[in-house]
Amino acid sequence: MRTTTIATVLVLGATIGSAEAQYVGIPKTFQPSLAAEAKRVHLKNPPLTAAPDVKTTLYRMADALGMLRGTDERDAILTTDWRGTGTMMVGGQSCRLANYRGQVRYNVPALRTDFACAQADGKPGQRNVQVVAGALAWNETAPGVGGTPALDTVTDRLVQLWSLPHAVYKAAVLAGANTKVTLEGGIVYVAYPLPAPLTGTARVALNTTDADELTMDSGEKYQLSYWIDRVEIKVGNVVTETTYTDYAELNEPDYRSEVMFPRHIIQKRGGVTLLDLTVERTNTYNPYIVMPVPSALASMTVTAAQRGGGAAPAAAAQVPTPRTADGKPDLTGRWGGGGGGGGGSTEVQGLDKNGKRVTYATLEEAKAKAVKIFARNYNARHANPTYAERDQGMTDRYRDNMNPPIYKPEFWDRVQYLDLHGNYLDTAFLCAPVGLPRIGAPTRVVQMPGEVILMYNARNTWRVVPTDGRPHSGADNRDQTYMGDSVGHWDGDTLVIEAVGFNDDTWLANVATAPGWFHSTDMRVVETFRRDGNTLYYGYTVYDPSVFAEPWEVKPRAIQLNIANGPYNEDPPCIMNPRPMVSRERG
Repeated sequence: MRTTTIATVLVLGATIGSAEAQYVGIPKTFQPSLAAEAKRVHLKNPPLTAAPDVKTTLYRMADALGMLRGTDERDAILTTDWRGTGTMMVGGQSCRLANYRGQVRYNVPALRTDFACAQADGKPGQRNVQVVAGALAWNETAPGVGGTPALDTVTDRLVQLWSLPHAVYKAAVLAGANTKVTLEGGIVYVAYPLPAPLTGTARVALNTTDADELTMDSGEKYQLSYWIDRVEIKVGNVVTETTYTDYAELNEPDYRSEVMFPRHIIQKRGGVTLLDLTVERTNTYNPYIVMPVPSALASMTVTAAQRGGGAAPAAAAQVPTPRTADGKPDLTGRWGGGGGGGGGSTEVQGLDKNGKRVTYATLEEAKAKAVKIFARNYNARHANPTYAERDQGMTDRYRDNMNPPIYKPEFWDRVQYLDLHGNYLDTAFLCAPVGLPRIGAPTRVVQMPGEVILMYNARNTWRVVPTDGRPHSGADNRDQTYMGDSVGHWDGDTLVIEAVGFNDDTWLANVATAPGWFHSTDMRVVETFRRDGNTLYYGYTVYDPSVFAEPWEVKPRAIQLNIANGPYNEDPPCIMNPRPMVSRERG
């Protein structure tokens, strides 16, 4: 069996080329962390004299927390991981924590807490792993392992989840018109009913006086304020109060996300302190966090969000589907890419006469209508270049992580580790081919009797796939390459392509997000192509029993026929920097 040797071995050392290596040594980073602003000043504002409206209040809360990303400023927080030390009430007794780790996944929603109390000698005692996902709760012996039902704890654990700062904003938005804002004694309060299945209310006190004034490199100034100080959740006659102080960016120094997290958390009930936690480190870059329902609860209702499933593709427009002489749908065509040409957007950002940020279609329009045009037009909030890359990364990770592959539990931390060091360990950054299924759908399909040719505008890659009924050849099946050995067959009007024989040097997901989704040489990829009029539906399923707990299915997405006669752009050659990129900084 031949194994492809790549620059990874030369640069990183032979151990990295093996999927069996759990972790590798990472050299000291050379790029300092980039601040998202040119200047930051702490200010003390006077108390408000009138209650702000709900829309303004929620916007200021979310913007301060770093939840609103991109020019459209959408909530981009899906998963969060945090670790800390302190004390906690366990079994009616307060204990000093030897370790504490919290993980949340908001689209379920689900929360996992993993902690151990310190024994007399300082060593960790019994491990406690507690999970809630929707209306289900269970205890694990280790993350993803075991699964003893604990349905009587659902309410208590959901209260913990919906007390989290980022969850406060999400719950208030979900409540819609039922969310109210009041001003009492100079303090702004936000009140709303809790999301189902909880039946109760939340009352949140905001700190509007402490503010950070940020100066962007464009010269624009704005403030971060409206910090979530105290959250009171009432379910029945039970009130749980959580206070938060000292919000900061707590990710690794060169892995900044600009998502703020409180350094100190105190939770009380009936005057008793349930948790006093000092947060030491976070990963707020939408890390890999999954909450698969254990078999002991599998017979209960499981939502699509918990499984990570996607929606079925929308119906295509009623355009006749072209067919070949043998009656099969003709997949030939140029797919996606709009007009097919290159070049960036000509849009320009500026301020209108009311001082609001507006995106103008052209520079000429901006000159005619804007009172100020930003000298550097970045596709990010506050016209800041650092935000641009971080915002794009947060958005991509939100999208990709809506349907993550479910790895076996023993690999969950490895995925986070690879993600954290993606700029160094992802072979796509070392000029290696990105492989299947990461390369995505082809930009051009040429269909001929007995074979189809798939072409990609990604490092000028192509595949010739036989469709004449032949099986994988023995030699090719044992070979290990980036794109594998592909054979296809027709299942009605759907072309099915199966690929095997991969090396383990590539990852499974988007180049920009680099989420650490690795695979083994046992991977098998099954792609489906179906044409309906001028729409191509492309999906795939990845089988990798060595590392996956279950197959990973990505539902078909719709790709439109590109009828423009624009030129094809050659993907320039990848030239690897002689000094490997070792910084984890995304900005």
